[in-house]
Amino acid sequence: MRFARTCLGSVLVLATACQQSDHLTSAILGDPPGVAVSPPSATVRIGATVGLTASITDLPGVTITWVSSDTTVAVVSQGGTVSGRAVGTTTVTASYFERSGTAVITVVP
Repeated sequence: MRFARTCLGSVLVLATACQQSDHLTSAILGDPPGVAVSPPSATVRIGATVGLTASITDLPGVTITWVSSDTTVAVVSQGGTVSGRAVGTTTVTASYFERSGTAVITVVP
């Protein structure tokens, strides 16, 4: 059995078989996983798109929340596709619980 850590604390595992049971308590130590966004910066033209990916240390396949700090400059889909709207710079953030990673997006004409 494998557990992925998402925060500090402890986990209690109870197993029962053949009318017998036992338990195990384990501490969850260390830093929670981090979020890495790739590429860390990109340039996109107005009306064009650029794809970003996010990975989470030790937790493949989890749902990531994407947000643009300035949606007048660029918007981002929940799949990580950034669409340029107006000339400027915005920061796109990928989040998973309390952890996040960013990419700086520059939109050009």
